[in-house]
Amino acid sequence: IVSIICLRLNIAYQQPDTRIIGGIMPDQKCPKCGSQMYLRKAKQGPHEGDVFIGCGNYPTCKHILQLTCPLCNAPMVIRLATTGKGAGKYFWGCSNYPECKETVAIYQ
Repeated sequence: IVSIICLRLNIAYQQPDTRIIGGIMPDQKCPKCGSQMYLRKAKQGPHEGDVFIGCGNYPTCKHILQLTCPLCNAPMVIRLATTGKGAGKYFWGCSNYPECKETVAIYQ
């Protein structure tokens, strides 16, 4: 019985925060506090539903990772591929799409 309870506690402990949609970003540490970075989805506010990479030490550290497009210098946004070999995976895409079609992989 004790091992079953421990197993259930361990499983509950490993369940991701509901704001985390893609889990830990491999090899991504927060430059401000050194905590692990996570792929998250905004739950409220003007950016509700937007996906971003944020510090796992939130709310103590509110650092987020932002990129600019290497071609047109517009902000890059995280998008979800719906077709092709990357379907179901997130990637950085230029906010000027469809005028600029630059993309950057999140997971190298």
